[in-house]
Amino acid sequence: DRTPPVATLAAPKNGEYYGANQGTIAVNGSIIEKNQDAFTLRYGLGDAPTQWTAIATGATITSNPGTFSWKVGKNDGVPDGSYILSFFAKDKAGLIGEAKAKITIDNTSPSAVITSPVEGGYVKTAAEIKGTAFDQNLDKYTVDISEDRCAGAFKWAPIMTATVTVQDGVLGTWQALPAGGDYCIRLSAVDKVGLTAETKVNIKVDTHPPAAPILAGNTNSGADAILTWTANSEPDLADYNLYRNDQKLNTALITDSTYSDQGLVEGVYAYTVKAVDLAGWESKPSNAVAIKIDLTPPDAGISSPQNDSRVSGP
Repeated sequence: DRTPPVATLAAPKNGEYYGANQGTIAVNGSIIEKNQDAFTLRYGLGDAPTQWTAIATGATITSNPGTFSWKVGKNDGVPDGSYILSFFAKDKAGLIGEAKAKITIDNTSPSAVITSPVEGGYVKTAAEIKGTAFDQNLDKYTVDISEDRCAGAFKWAPIMTATVTVQDGVLGTWQALPAGGDYCIRLSAVDKVGLTAETKVNIKVDTHPPAAPILAGNTNSGADAILTWTANSEPDLADYNLYRNDQKLNTALITDSTYSDQGLVEGVYAYTVKAVDLAGWESKPSNAVAIKIDLTPPDAGISSPQNDSRVSGP
């Protein structure tokens, strides 16, 4: 016998992925050999395994082609990774034949995380959607948007679809913003086995600043300027910034619609106020109000008659 056995694998195919819902691999192989001595169906980790684990062994296969089952589900003890499946045959003369297929086992779902915008955040202009869409065997990820809050969102429109993993990076850019209101951003990822992951964040779109208030002001006849302005009616109003000579006076937003600028030196001061909303938009400046601070009293004197002089009648 100078002819080695001929082993073939009809299934699985080279390059296939298994795990999760495809947790059992149906192996179909055949051996052509008149003087068969033994066969082994085995697997090893990596592209060139140095250790093998037997799935089935025997002197001959009971049918040709033979069928075997290899369980590779999450609880079957086969770690995720790339494997070589080997169908090995030996004849009585010691000649060997082998068929191989490279397959990937994956029982780990993808990771899907949105880090920006944050839950409840505002989107004012074209925005980068940032986060993670990762899997060792990622098929694709999709970022899409729907009007309404996430609990009731159903009209999804894609922003970005890609097949390359992203870790703590830009998933896509939301260029054309819709009308202002509540929206849901969804990130979904699927791997080559069919495992999926999904996450959502509620956001608000606000593309318009609030209206400019109307400002009025006066002094208290001293060194203080008293400013008042009309209160804005926008539901997402945050509060106000007040400016003196184009320099902002407040470090925190002013919650009231009046402000006392105290301890001023003599001079003329120009004031404006701007409304700020929760998205961070600042309105256009209000009308400018000029207030003059005068701390110098009038100079009054009598030049005639002179002090201590006598005054007589006609």
